[in-house]
Amino acid sequence: MREQLLKIRSLVKNPQWLSAPENKQLAQQIVERSRELFYRYEPYFNRRDGKPGWQWKFLAAANDYSGRIAVAANRTGKSDQGAYECVLAITGKHPFRKFPKNGKGWIVGLDYNMVRDINLPKFNKMLPRNYTINSDFNKSDKIWYIKGEGREWTIQFKSSDSGREKFQGDAVDFIWFDEEPSKTDIFSECMMRLIDRAGIWWMTATPVNGTAWLKAQIEKDDVFDITAAMWDNPYIPLEEIKKQAAELTDDERDVRIEGKYVVFGGNPVFNIRILNKMLQDIKHDVPASVGILRATEAA
Repeated sequence: MREQLLKIRSLVKNPQWLSAPENKQLAQQIVERSRELFYRYEPYFNRRDGKPGWQWKFLAAANDYSGRIAVAANRTGKSDQGAYECVLAITGKHPFRKFPKNGKGWIVGLDYNMVRDINLPKFNKMLPRNYTINSDFNKSDKIWYIKGEGREWTIQFKSSDSGREKFQGDAVDFIWFDEEPSKTDIFSECMMRLIDRAGIWWMTATPVNGTAWLKAQIEKDDVFDITAAMWDNPYIPLEEIKKQAAELTDDERDVRIEGKYVVFGGNPVFNIRILNKMLQDIKHDVPASVGILRATEAA
């Protein structure tokens, strides 16, 4: 895929090739497509070592695992990558997995606001024009009926806070979770929707509220997982990353900058400084009991 991108870019920059009569139609198509995000998008290479970044590895694992999880720091391009892979499936241009000409997919965000403000805009921006011109979007149900290049797909946007019933009664070819679902029963219901079509799922998340069930998914043999640090994104100035890191607690820095999964159990683990502050704020004239439950993980 990278070689194809480089070849297209070299042709676009070659005036002699562009002006040749026999290349006129193809040249026009290349120039038009070079203006679209989907055809310009390229998973990045790590800043620190120049090797293919997490996005390349995430794509490459698509045909070998039933599920994939990217535990990524903020600003690592995880939502862009999730939307990009959705469009790769729809257009049949996925470099590592074959998807049907006619299919269904779900895009699952945390809540309505996230779907409206993040997932929908990113997907719409990524979808090529030759697919949008013959497609219809049902705003009330948040369903895209997509047609292009002889392919037909239905993409529905869902929020994990809408309840399990909203995830029943359908069969889909793929599900992209942008952030971990707020309820485990939503995830379980989604897995049922993939059975009939032998579909796959992928999740891109910064798990600031990480829970034990997500860690259990990561440890499954048929689930690919990868971490991504903000430092590896070559498009963010290092000084900006350092500035942001300095404002965070150690736990927050591990999750938001380093892309580590550091939270275990059913609820977030408090930083000790936060817990001490809570203890200081207790009103001693009000009867209360204070306790600390320590969870340990078996080796």
